Amino acid sequence: DQGLRGEGEVVGVGDTGVDYDGCFFHDESTPVPTCRGLGVVGACTNMNHRKIVSYRAYAFTDTSDYAFGHGTHVSGSVAGAAVSSDAEETAYASQHNGMAPNAKLAIDDLGSGEALEVPSDLEANLFRHSYEEAGARVHTNSWGYVNYPLYDSEAASVDEWVYGHDDSVVLFAAGNDGPWDFSVSEPATAKNILAVGASENAREIFEEYGVLQPFLNVTSAFNTSSNSNTLLLPSERAMPFIPALFGAFDPLGAWGGTVTVAEPLDACLPLDNALQINGTIALVQRGTCFFTEKALHAQQAGAIAVVVFNNDGSNTLTTMSGDDVGITIPAVFIADSDGLRLHSWVTWGVVTAELPVFPESDFANQRTNLASFSSRGPTYDNRMKPDVLCPGSVIRSAGSDGNLNTHQCDASANELFSSVHDLQGTSMATPLCAGAAALTRQYYREG
Repeated sequence: DQGLRGEGEVVGVGDTGVDYDGCFFHDESTPVPTCRGLGVVGACTNMNHRKIVSYRAYAFTDTSDYAFGHGTHVSGSVAGAAVSSDAEETAYASQHNGMAPNAKLAIDDLGSGEALEVPSDLEANLFRHSYEEAGARVHTNSWGYVNYPLYDSEAASVDEWVYGHDDSVVLFAAGNDGPWDFSVSEPATAKNILAVGASENAREIFEEYGVLQPFLNVTSAFNTSSNSNTLLLPSERAMPFIPALFGAFDPLGAWGGTVTVAEPLDACLPLDNALQINGTIALVQRGTCFFTEKALHAQQAGAIAVVVFNNDGSNTLTTMSGDDVGITIPAVFIADSDGLRLHSWVTWGVVTAELPVFPESDFANQRTNLASFSSRGPTYDNRMKPDVLCPGSVIRSAGSDGNLNTHQCDASANELFSSVHDLQGTSMATPLCAGAAALTRQYYREG
């Protein structure tokens, strides 16, 4: 322990916003300075706030974060430091403080609800405000253009900024389109930044959380047109998932059977193919309605389990919330690419799967392993990417309840009112590396 906690450092965060009344950010005596506008917005900084010294939104964004929000989690991983009037809450939440807990944050709120809108000209309208107004020399960005692995105008804009401000470190998430090569998405394809990939978390962390990473294991995929089994690579068979907060998931139990695609795919109405769904695992896509509605419609159709896959073009895993006691089947959430691959296999023929399956190898769940979902290089001009790895598998950090008036800090995880939530992806790895960058800068600055 070298006594480095991020003192004197400010980190810029471009994300969906922050639920800043939570105990990782709240300051009893000093309000968060907020403003709107492009470029550098004046009178929008208060260095006396214990955590958020500037909160800049845009005309097209809100000034908070949504429930189970992405930006709150990211900001907590950088520099969250839990403080509550309740000693038990403080003791629990502070176990999950950020990498640089004594650093401060300058927020660029790019979010409107769950949607992310990025301003044009990143050099002028994203990085400059936190750099000039708040003194941020590290800027972290857990976003990118999915399935766009090129070097284009956005990446060039980032490179121009760093070239002109060589005391600035900018980080971007590499993306969640692994395990495929050439899958790092812009702007992480930029040359003067740190593109962050995700390593696995340590097995002891999963054991401590009670969430040792389970997998949906595809046991066979029979192609009826070719009358043969599809050759499945090990990385394709094992699909990481997070169980829902509702339903009958039992980590010590096991379910297996044929996978059937729900009709309609979002399962927001009673299923048209209930006869086919009966006795099988229902595959459902995220979107349009609540997770509990999807699971209930699958259950009513006779499904033995429901697998929901993401719909936003990313491989980020999220925890499905809800408390419908009428749901008695297990429900799990898998990544977008895994869900689309599973969907295509079912379209070709007959697919069987089982869950949960836990990795038994001594090499599973190791910090030194690249997570299967993490995008990887090279770039199309043959540069090595990602530049650095930080843990991105089931990361526990600051939670958002979507309400700026509740001061949530409950000594629990993954409930709406909890102090912390678990998320997964290179989005979660990037702020950990950003916090580490702040500590490194502090070390060299102080000598």
